[in-house]
Amino acid sequence: MRPKDREKPPRRRAIDVYLGLDVGKGEHHTTAVTPAGKKAFDKRLPNTEPKLRELFAKLQTKHGSVLVVVDQPASPGEPCRWRSPGIWAAPPTCPA
Repeated sequence: MRPKDREKPPRRRAIDVYLGLDVGKGEHHTTAVTPAGKKAFDKRLPNTEPKLRELFAKLQTKHGSVLVVVDQPASPGEPCRWRSPGIWAAPPTCPA
């Protein structure tokens, strides 16, 4: 995929919530904060894609656009498969 074809966050709209995702083998720890610094979510989740998608949907419904920042040094490209409208993975986790 050429760089100009990649989905980018909208330039006119700010990110509404930032989600930090610390990936683990058995479970993930997730913390979401608003731009004002208010904690929107802070909890461990099982290591399953449906639970992550559920969290993304809940955050989008309540807050709007979500920026996901992933701490997963062993497999930096893997989180990119969770992209959907309104959710972006922060570089450098998503290769070009």
